[in-house]
Amino acid sequence: MDNLIHLWIGTITWSVIVDDPWSLNLDLILVAGGSSFIDLDHFLAARSLSPDAAMHAPHRGILHCTTLLLIVSAFLYWTGRTHLCLLLLVSFIPHHLRDSQRRGLYLIPFVPAIQTPPIPKEFVRFFLPIFPWILYTFRNYFLPKLSDTMPYKQVLTV
Repeated sequence: MDNLIHLWIGTITWSVIVDDPWSLNLDLILVAGGSSFIDLDHFLAARSLSPDAAMHAPHRGILHCTTLLLIVSAFLYWTGRTHLCLLLLVSFIPHHLRDSQRRGLYLIPFVPAIQTPPIPKEFVRFFLPIFPWILYTFRNYFLPKLSDTMPYKQVLTV
């Protein structure tokens, strides 16, 4: 159930920040998949396919490392891949924030791992609804038009 909520939040967030979300079905699939895909690292961290083992893994997987997400996003932005940068941010940030209510944000993935204390649920409940609008503002002021950075848009609209 938790994974479906990650998927839903990712797709709703994406539908707010793009001008015509339903014309870019591939983007919705990528955001939904990315929002859910992150949880596969629980199984890698547990070294087991057991859901119980994955839920009680001794450490978190690399896809839950917020610092890594921000470094990859910055790299995508600086190399002109702004569309992928937004897709990544929309997929990961809400997921990380929701998970941080239990264990904090995972910042450094090395031993010993560095993480924040758990984030209060009131902050997460305040931030998640405004996050799409923050990204929408970021997109409008700092990024080129999304249509200029989407090489596959013609394929989808033909």
